[in-house]
Amino acid sequence: MSQEDTTTALIFRRIYKQTEQGKLEWEAFGASSFRASIAGFWVKLDKNTLGIFDSDDNMLDNLVEGASIGMAYFDVSDLYDMVRRQSIGADKKLEELKKLLGDDEPAPQPPQSGDDDLPF
Repeated sequence: MSQEDTTTALIFRRIYKQTEQGKLEWEAFGASSFRASIAGFWVKLDKNTLGIFDSDDNMLDNLVEGASIGMAYFDVSDLYDMVRRQSIGADKKLEELKKLLGDDEPAPQPPQSGDDDLPF
């Protein structure tokens, strides 16, 4: 594994971890992509690719869904789903919808048969 591969693998893991912890701010970028700025660098994420760019918009590297470097496997689509949910506030909105729908009501129970139900 080259030094470049090791660096890219570490960058992906750190982006993934910081996204998971809510430390990276992602914004919509086009119809189905997201972008995060990191001190003069930026990353662009779509469903299957993570591109890493410098401040002059030069692509420094990119990772494609399912790529592996050495023992590292890159689940770009998992990162994409996490970023998409965070950027639109999906969890908060789903909780709000759950509250609006109210508490679960117990399902109606069929009548119990007993001596009182006998017709004679």
